[in-house]
Amino acid sequence: MKKILAIGSSLLLACSVMLTGCSTAPDKAYTISIDGVDIIVGETKVEEFYKTDYILDAEEGQMLEKDTYYSYIHFYNEEEEDCGYISILSEEDAPLEDAIIAEIEIDSDVVDMENVAERISIEGVKLSELTLEKAKEMFKGANVSEDGVTSPTDKYYIGVHFNEDGSLKDFKHERKYDVDWNGDGK
Repeated sequence: MKKILAIGSSLLLACSVMLTGCSTAPDKAYTISIDGVDIIVGETKVEEFYKTDYILDAEEGQMLEKDTYYSYIHFYNEEEEDCGYISILSEEDAPLEDAIIAEIEIDSDVVDMENVAERISIEGVKLSELTLEKAKEMFKGANVSEDGVTSPTDKYYIGVHFNEDGSLKDFKHERKYDVDWNGDGK
C-alpha cells in the first residue's frame, strides 16, 4: 500500500510539474518599436531612443554614475505632451546615451493613449491594435484577468491592461534589476 501511495504521489508531482511548466510564460524581452526604432529592454542603449521622434526629458551627454538606476524619465511628443516614460540603468560611469533602457511604460491616466499607441508596437503589433484576446495569444502562459495580461517572470515583466470599452489603458515592459533604493548597499 505504501508503494502504491508513493508511486501515486510521484505521478501527481510529475504531472503538476509538467502542467505548471506548460503554463509558465517565457522569461524574455519583447521587441518594442517606437517610431520604427527597435528597443529591447535590458539591451538597447538610450542613444537608440534619440532616433525616435520623441523628446526625452533628460540632458543629452550628462554623465551618469556607475551601477545606478534612473526611473521615470519622461518622453514627450512635438507638442510637449507627456507620452510615457523610460527607466534606465548605467552599468559604468558614462554619458546618458550609453545607459541601458530598463523599462518602458505608457499609462492612459497620464497620456493621450490614442496618439501614442499608433506610434508604438510590440512584436510587430501596434498598441492601438492590441486587444485582450491578442495579448493572451502573444503572451502565452501569462496571468490573465478580466482587464489584462501580466507576466512577471524572473528577469522580465510585461503588463497590458484595457479599459471596459476594450481600449488600451496601460502598457509596461521592464527588465528587472536588483536596485538599492536606499543607496547604502542594504
